Amino acid sequence: MIVARSERVLLEAEQPEIFKQELQQAFGVVKTARLVVKDERVGSPTITTLPVEDGKTVRVRTIAIARQVGGDAGIVGNSASWELVGTFKRIGSTLSQVGTTTFLVTHEDDADWGIRYEVTENLLYLQGEFNGPTDSLGLHVVFNTYSFIHTLVGSV
Repeated sequence: MIVARSERVLLEAEQPEIFKQELQQAFGVVKTARLVVKDERVGSPTITTLPVEDGKTVRVRTIAIARQVGGDAGIVGNSASWELVGTFKRIGSTLSQVGTTTFLVTHEDDADWGIRYEVTENLLYLQGEFNGPTDSLGLHVVFNTYSFIHTLVGSV
């Protein structure tokens, strides 16, 4: 018996429509993203932008996985995963966070790696973090993220 093994990364554009619909019914809007950081000096690379419309409050739950796949710094194979939750609201043109981000899971081979939500210029970003002395210089790291977005409309 031959068993096929797939290591295919599921990207938003590749998802069958029925799968997207099932995920949205079960978990809210699902936004997937992939970022490859390759030997750049960046401390907080943006993985994706998350939508928050005017007059709405959103709860975002993100599951993120990262792995070093190459480079001449760090250790190839270093990995991390996180699960974080944040709540955000937009009133008029002002976007703000409600409370603070909660980390449900943090598993890291390298404590200098991380992930965060960032509100800048009234946009919500999901960002990776490299807090070492040279940021991500010399690293080739892949981030895959799955963000589940639950929205509450502010009108009756």
